[in-house]
Amino acid sequence: MEENNGMRLLKHNIPLFLAQRFLCDFLLIAPILIPFYQYNRLGAFAFYLSQAVYALTVFVMEVPSGYLADVIGRRKTLIIGALLFPLGLTVYALGSSLPVFLAAEFVLAVGHSMRSGSDSAMLYDSLKELTRETEYASIEGRGNQFARIGTGIASISGGLLAALSMRLPFWFNILTGLALIPLVVAMTEPERKKASGQNPLQNILRIAVESMKNPDIRPFILLLGLIGSVSVIALWAYFMYYQSVGIPLALFGVLFAAFQFSGALGARFSSVVAVKAGPLRLLQGSLLISPILLLVGLMRSPWLLPLIMFHPFIWNLTIPVLLQQINLRSDSQVRATVLSLANMGVSFGYVLIGPVFGRISDRLPLGYCFIFLSFVYLFFALVLLSTIRRRWHIRIE
Repeated sequence: MEENNGMRLLKHNIPLFLAQRFLCDFLLIAPILIPFYQYNRLGAFAFYLSQAVYALTVFVMEVPSGYLADVIGRRKTLIIGALLFPLGLTVYALGSSLPVFLAAEFVLAVGHSMRSGSDSAMLYDSLKELTRETEYASIEGRGNQFARIGTGIASISGGLLAALSMRLPFWFNILTGLALIPLVVAMTEPERKKASGQNPLQNILRIAVESMKNPDIRPFILLLGLIGSVSVIALWAYFMYYQSVGIPLALFGVLFAAFQFSGALGARFSSVVAVKAGPLRLLQGSLLISPILLLVGLMRSPWLLPLIMFHPFIWNLTIPVLLQQINLRSDSQVRATVLSLANMGVSFGYVLIGPVFGRISDRLPLGYCFIFLSFVYLFFALVLLSTIRRRWHIRIE
């Protein structure tokens, strides 16, 4: 009876996982963030600098937070992340200068780091204990779908709220952030052997080095980081592109919502496409991101909007497959740490490219920035995909 009750509680982790993904990405502030900086007399470089601070903080905190989750439990780190999310939004809502915005991004980044990897690790271990590991890619894909739907709905709402006041989206987002706390509190920690809490720095470095030395894990971690960092940079740059082709600010929320809904479709059909086309071929399809960026750089026309909306579809199509491959190659004892290492790659790429992209966009026509991003992505994606193909072993159960 006790075992059945434990299994029932673990099953509840699945809808709770989906709900927390929805609320974590229910970002009313997302479509108005660049206009909000402009409203406070700050330019593109200031915005990309703040995002670089966010990315750098995530980069520094990502693996230690994942290791903390492996040591003290994923549920506890998820609770910490849920508490920091509305706190960071509050700092933003009360601020009007770059130093305050940098502080807000720091708090939000630490909160994100506490959640990143921990939720996926908890999901995988819950499914493993339920002997349902084969469903991971599908449920992870649904989680990404819920996240993109959440952002899409919030984008439209955020744009409407911003029409009344530029700060109103922040205050409403604080309320939705507070709703995240009871969700993660209700989760159940799966039974597992916890990582040792002794010599944490030494253990973190050991896990990171072993993972990056492992040729079966390393290319997936790097490819996840490459796709994520380039896509996030492009996501914000598309707003500048919308302005350059004369799209009014009132439609930014709608376009951001369309971007997210496209990503939700990609996440939803990821497992289906992986079965029909094969996971390797699906990952090779991520090369299509490069010509999208190239065409946006070469042409300035609102007719390219459907092509731009195809970018998040490809992006979210690949994430569940990459995460599943990393999960299959990682031990449960250190799974959150390895997943955090993978997510750290996104921050690392953003820190390297984001500020450069922002500085170029302040000084040169935007088209050059997209062309630069296209060739950077194509070069590294080809290198990583060729490595994955050479060492590919079909291990999806």
